[in-house]
Amino acid sequence: MMCLVLRLMSKERPIQRLDFRVFQHATEDRGKVALALRLVSGTPEATERRAEGYHGNPIIVLETAVSGRTGLDDFWARLRAAGLCGGVEENLEERINDSGELFIRFDKQEAVQGRLALSSGDDVVLSRGRVLSSVRGQQVRADRAGAVEVMRAFLNELGKNEGSGFRGQGSGENEGSG
Repeated sequence: MMCLVLRLMSKERPIQRLDFRVFQHATEDRGKVALALRLVSGTPEATERRAEGYHGNPIIVLETAVSGRTGLDDFWARLRAAGLCGGVEENLEERINDSGELFIRFDKQEAVQGRLALSSGDDVVLSRGRVLSSVRGQQVRADRAGAVEVMRAFLNELGKNEGSGFRGQGSGENEGSG
């Protein structure tokens, strides 16, 4: 299965960088929130900044990015193994903005438990990436319609025979409720 993902990625790489962001609220354990970000992004590195909520409550924003063939291939392989390609493709038009950026929301509490799951709520690990399209052999930024077309084809191909039972990285470490 990984071989298929690598072959697909070597042909067409519609996104060259994914940015990830998660909010840690005052009542949440930092280690568990960081675990959720690590599971979704596949990288242990994150930057931290402080923010303030609507009612003055402290919020810590954890952010990281994935770029390069290995990191992106690993991300798409986890998405595929978790059986989520169809879910992302299902409402793709809603996930792509007018600038051709793809947004995928992952359930933060499920990620704390070591599972990848999509979410439409607010308590999420958010991923964002600009979709590129090939025009005359050059990769250029895609507009919304082009981004939907490129990502639909990519996810359709990636999702063939998806769902090998991905359980998460680092199973067993800090897997309490968050």
